[in-house]
Amino acid sequence: MASLSLPDSCAELLNVQPPVTGAVLLHVTPFAKLTSPSSLCGLSERCVGVESASSLLGDLRSVQKTLLQLLPQMEAQEVADRFFAHQELVAAQLRTFVCVCAARDVLEVPELGKVSLEHFSDTVQALRWEAKDFSQGSPAAQYLQQLRSQIDELARRIPCAGGGSIPYATQRTVWRWMEVRIMHECAEVVAKIGRKKSQEAIQCLADDFQVIRNAVQEIQSFNTLEGPEEVPLLHPDHPMAHTVQWSYLTEYIEAHGFAANDGLNWCKRQPYYPLRLHKSLIDYLHGNNPKGLRNTQVDFAEFLEKFMNETN
Repeated sequence: MASLSLPDSCAELLNVQPPVTGAVLLHVTPFAKLTSPSSLCGLSERCVGVESASSLLGDLRSVQKTLLQLLPQMEAQEVADRFFAHQELVAAQLRTFVCVCAARDVLEVPELGKVSLEHFSDTVQALRWEAKDFSQGSPAAQYLQQLRSQIDELARRIPCAGGGSIPYATQRTVWRWMEVRIMHECAEVVAKIGRKKSQEAIQCLADDFQVIRNAVQEIQSFNTLEGPEEVPLLHPDHPMAHTVQWSYLTEYIEAHGFAANDGLNWCKRQPYYPLRLHKSLIDYLHGNNPKGLRNTQVDFAEFLEKFMNETN
């Protein structure tokens, strides 16, 4: 498209000087609200926009008989069915993409007096996790409270975003993707701490993350209200379905208590975890055994190469 030569008449319409190429059509004007904390990063515009696409398809479905009359009668039904099946798949994928990005941005863009999820992660992983005694409480207690306060504030603001224009079901979906994003960041914290964490620290982190999980799920208590049956974020047969469940985090934490060889076998059974999480776990389990670490890294690299070749 960028190499196309457009008629000079387009220059006036686009408010540019001729000659004009297709590159001018690829310039996207930034939408200021996408980075504005005051609008929750354009949350209502994103959600209402993507739901409108689904609503449009629904409206077209309702007048399908009329549309069929406008098509050549031969294979009209087949063409229409194929069109709707494809567009509904695209709309569903777009909805997932928009909700995932919205959940990520709402948690990651810092507000005045607040901390982003990334800042929370970097701060917590830098604490003294080499200790073996946490009888006085978690060193991350104050940061957990900050995150809980952030979650509570979002719970107040999201229903009001855009004057309350976000559909109720969409709010639930965004919250569930926010829960997934927080859970993933908890796993990243464990990986970032590296070798220095003690087994006692791992248990302390597990308890801390349970506090966060409880806080998020308390906010979602409205899910118990009467309404349509909850649709899974990902289909149960989706290869990444396990990554949107809390077992993704708990199993990763539990793997830090395995013997080195068992840890390698666990990694081979869990190829959907990011490589950086695998690398951190293997490094932790081998501790001060550089030869065993090197051999395990080579073994796991060979497994990943074979796995990716078979998958492709």
